[in-house]
Amino acid sequence: MKNKNKRRIINVLIILLMIPAILAGNVLYGDYKQDLEFKDIMGNIEPLEIVDDLLNFKPLQRKNKDIICWLKIDGTQIDYPVVQAEDNDYYIHRDLKGQHNRNGTLFMDYRLQDNFSNYVNMIYGHNMRSGMMFQAITLFASRNYFDDHKTGTLYTPNKTYSIHFFAYAATTDGSDFYKIEFSNEEERMNHLEMIQHKSMNSRNIELDKDHKLIILSTCGNALGKTRSVLIGVLD
Repeated sequence: MKNKNKRRIINVLIILLMIPAILAGNVLYGDYKQDLEFKDIMGNIEPLEIVDDLLNFKPLQRKNKDIICWLKIDGTQIDYPVVQAEDNDYYIHRDLKGQHNRNGTLFMDYRLQDNFSNYVNMIYGHNMRSGMMFQAITLFASRNYFDDHKTGTLYTPNKTYSIHFFAYAATTDGSDFYKIEFSNEEERMNHLEMIQHKSMNSRNIELDKDHKLIILSTCGNALGKTRSVLIGVLD
């Protein structure tokens, strides 16, 4: 009888130990499946056509009318379309088809003009373990990586911008790095001074009141409590 009870207890313990492994396996498989779905969507986008330095947006906007630009950072995996919705929640866990996907879609803050006429232009994306989306932003914490990756390109329907990155910061949601409304030139200059002072990595760059900034934001860790931001100037 004692041996039977002991076997029962052992069997129960084995089952209890297997449950977390099974659940973890299901989560990993689900993540893998959604990564494949995301790559399939990106793979079905027609090859980008650039004519007279402008990207042809007609094929992109046939896929999704919310696409407002295409963002590329040289030497990284960041090479994606960017959308803008009526709020900052819709595309957090939705792909370009509007279907649930943990990767989400890169999106611009809904409060900003989609023609990048704002002084600050904020784009958000997930920090994915797979290396997709904005995971590469966190790599700019390394001074060597920051120094080796200085440029990018922003394609919009009416203009193509060169991006010159000049600062990277580890911060928190709602910090001064997320300020998007400025009343006058003095506030903008104070904002630039704050960026230079509080950034982990930065380089000197000449800016004036007419320059437009682009800020790319992602989670800094798995808990989502910190933020990594990469700041550049549009030229």
